[in-house]
Amino acid sequence: LGPDGRIYVLARGASGAADRLVVLDQDGIWVRTAGVAPAGAIFADRDGRLYIVRKDGALARTGEPERAPFPDFELPALLEPSIIRLEELRGKIVVLNFWASWCGPCRQEMPLLDAYARDASGDGVVILGLNEDVDADDGRAFVRQLGVTYPNAEGRGRLKERYRYRGLPYTVVLDRELRVVKAIYGFGGSIEPIRAAVTAASGESLQPRLRQDQQ
Repeated sequence: LGPDGRIYVLARGASGAADRLVVLDQDGIWVRTAGVAPAGAIFADRDGRLYIVRKDGALARTGEPERAPFPDFELPALLEPSIIRLEELRGKIVVLNFWASWCGPCRQEMPLLDAYARDASGDGVVILGLNEDVDADDGRAFVRQLGVTYPNAEGRGRLKERYRYRGLPYTVVLDRELRVVKAIYGFGGSIEPIRAAVTAASGESLQPRLRQDQQ
């Protein structure tokens, strides 16, 4: 529905053919139609005038999306009798990694995150695991088995409902103001997407040493 009250319908053309724009009034009566170049983007002003510009030109004028603050939390630490508060990490770049002991990709990813946590700690980067096992004892046994040294908190299976993630592992990189820089679903065999998001969060190039198990 356009700003002028008319209905604008964009019909996809066959491969290599122009798309077709059909304009209808509020009663569904045809007003006009026109071919639209596939490489163009369509804009309508308040008076219903149409403008077709190159899509790359339109996107070039858009800025970075505003970073949203990540909801604060206070959760029990998984291994120690203490509370982990997100707010206390303000001023650091925070990598939140949601995981569970039954998650196969988590088993592959967490040793790489552990090595990265040790290498990047001097750059003000904190890795924080958020365990989603309903029985926290399963999470504790898993962490000890893998030898993970970065801190972890108990979610007890309740975090998915709160943070609406699709599956595990799920990683969120926060800047120093605890705003979301990037959300990463799954594990593709490398933590490079996480490292790239940390670099973006820092505003400068962070190149911690790569160990053999991070290759």
